[in-house]
Amino acid sequence: MIVDRDPRSDVTSTTLMLSDVPVRRTVRFSSHQAEAVVVRRLADLGLTIGAVATVVQSSSTAVILAVRGSRVAVGRRLADTIRVELEPDVGTEKP
Repeated sequence: MIVDRDPRSDVTSTTLMLSDVPVRRTVRFSSHQAEAVVVRRLADLGLTIGAVATVVQSSSTAVILAVRGSRVAVGRRLADTIRVELEPDVGTEKP
C-alpha cells in the first residue's frame, strides 16, 4: 500500500493494487501497467482511469467488480497490475 499526498490539497489518498482491495470497498482507478491491447479492452468494459467501482467478490483467480451498472470479472494477474485509490465508505455503490 502506498499513501500519496496531493500537493494541491489537504487530502491524503491510499493507493493499492486492485487485487489487494477487500470486498465491499469502493475504489477509483488511478493507473495500470498493462499492454495497450489490454488497456483498450479494460476501457471497453468501463474500467478507465478515474472510473469508480466496488469490489463485489474476490477469489484466488478473479476480482469481480460492480462498475457503471454492470458486473466485470478481472483475472487476479491483471488485477495485480491495476493501481486504485480507496474511496470513502460513505455513499458506496451497492453491489
